[in-house]
Amino acid sequence: MTDPYMAQLSLDDALVEPHAYIRRDAKPTSRDAGLQAMPRSATRRYCVLEAIAIAGERGRTDDELIVQLGVPHQSVGPRRLELVEGGWIEDSGQRRRTRTGADAIVWVLTEGGAAKWRAAS
Repeated sequence: MTDPYMAQLSLDDALVEPHAYIRRDAKPTSRDAGLQAMPRSATRRYCVLEAIAIAGERGRTDDELIVQLGVPHQSVGPRRLELVEGGWIEDSGQRRRTRTGADAIVWVLTEGGAAKWRAAS
């Protein structure tokens, strides 16, 4: 039998930040609270948030996050999605070219995310 908590973790992330994940069977209110909570320092989710916050209005693409953080794309995408779902970041409407020449979404802090980031810093 698979543990629903661990089933959603890659091996890489299970070693880095298992506490940052929400159980698949979590009630919607618990899931939302977990996503809206400030990511813990030194977790991948925190590192992604910090890189976007530091970039300010310029924001970051997933490709830029991969290069800057030195992590595989399988680690950036899910953490960025958690930050979007938690209301921390949003699509800026801007697009920038990736290393492969494709257009990519530029992610920036939401107004609420920026306020929480400033309060925590």
